[in-house]
Amino acid sequence: MQQECSPWQPVPASILRQAEARGLGDWLFSYRLPQKTWGCLFLLLALLFMELIFVGSPLALGALITLGITLGLLVLWAFWTFDTSRSRLDLFSNGFIHTSPLNQQIFPWKEIKTLWRGTYENSSDTQSAGVQDIDTIKIRDKQGRGFEISTFHKLSEHERARICDTIESYFVATHLPALLEGYQRGEILNFDPLYVSRDGLLNKGDFLPWSQVEKIEIGPERIVIRREGRTSDWYHTWVPLQPNACLLKALVEIVHLAAR
Repeated sequence: MQQECSPWQPVPASILRQAEARGLGDWLFSYRLPQKTWGCLFLLLALLFMELIFVGSPLALGALITLGITLGLLVLWAFWTFDTSRSRLDLFSNGFIHTSPLNQQIFPWKEIKTLWRGTYENSSDTQSAGVQDIDTIKIRDKQGRGFEISTFHKLSEHERARICDTIESYFVATHLPALLEGYQRGEILNFDPLYVSRDGLLNKGDFLPWSQVEKIEIGPERIVIRREGRTSDWYHTWVPLQPNACLLKALVEIVHLAAR
């Protein structure tokens, strides 16, 4: 395995040994992953101050109970802050390792089952609903374990984009060949709620043959599929709401061109 140093410190030998044992390949880059926890602290301190005010009042019993709960939450905050402040991410050519003092997770690309890119902001005002930040990522592996890079991490937009783009590109490169083989065998590929086959696309019982597809647009924020001769969209969703949108995009770009 190629052993390089990250821009901010050498990769610990224990992590390199874990990567080699799991066949994670060459080291790419590393980042610290502390999270923004001060907002929770300020909220807990404000609650603590209010509870202390009511200790000498007729509401003293309730104040003491909530005071105990708040102190317990402060202890949990201290553990959380300690853990995330020393958290790090090491990316390799065949997967990545997320390490903190209390936990370590190893995610080979081939074991990742589902990936979501971006954060969707839901709003009662439909005009303001949409993608809040495309440079976040959430994954789930075959064992149900999860990992997430969000705006709560103390990373610049450039750093988050680099991590997300790397994870996404290696995920696609790893899983696309098997999907294409399945497609050629005539399998129905699941991108729930959308399904892809050699005959066309299926969404909630509505079938769209490839010959009737007028437009397919996947990314950077929306997924739009339109039936030929129609002004309304046959399928429309936001990228953060579509499981494996990056894999769907790579697959459709190949099969739609071949089906035309």
